Amino acid sequence: MQKEILDQINKDIKDLKVNSQVLVNESAKFLSIKRYECILNNGDKMMREKLFKNGKEGNSVIIIARTNLQKFLLNIEPKPFCENGFTFNFPAGYIEEGETPLQAGKRELEEETGYIASNYEIISSYYQDLGVSSAKNYIVFANNVKKVQNQHLDKDEYIHFFEFDFSQIQELLNMKYICEAPQILAFMKLEEFLKN
Repeated sequence: MQKEILDQINKDIKDLKVNSQVLVNESAKFLSIKRYECILNNGDKMMREKLFKNGKEGNSVIIIARTNLQKFLLNIEPKPFCENGFTFNFPAGYIEEGETPLQAGKRELEEETGYIASNYEIISSYYQDLGVSSAKNYIVFANNVKKVQNQHLDKDEYIHFFEFDFSQIQELLNMKYICEAPQILAFMKLEEFLKN
């Protein structure tokens, strides 16, 4: 990777890396759990707990955004619960009530980066964690993105973004700067998609 890009990455890492964390309250506001008795066709019963995010299923989108110069947008964000304290991700977010995955992908891309695409396409989907959730991730490919406005981030959202070519994303994976399973899977699906 070019020195100037690495210098900018290191500057952003310094700014956005989580320095410390303090437990302020043991009761969650965003996450909740409900307990279910599940009855099998054979009459057996099992108890399972289901995780909800903000009272909803927690369906989400990961947006692989490609410019007309064959660059891809990746965000760097603070992540307090990983070893690095930060990670690089494709833009992503939750699907709001009444939204389709494509609508959510368009909204999240615009909010997090200020970019829009000429077209959006779902290239894959999968469940996040069927052991405790019915939430589904959708990988959305956004083609020919261009910047139309500034970011519109939530109050406690800290995102810087970069344009990387495919080989630079591979470097970030090797450096373990991309370390979240849904993001790694999105990259693998991108590889498959580009081959076809």
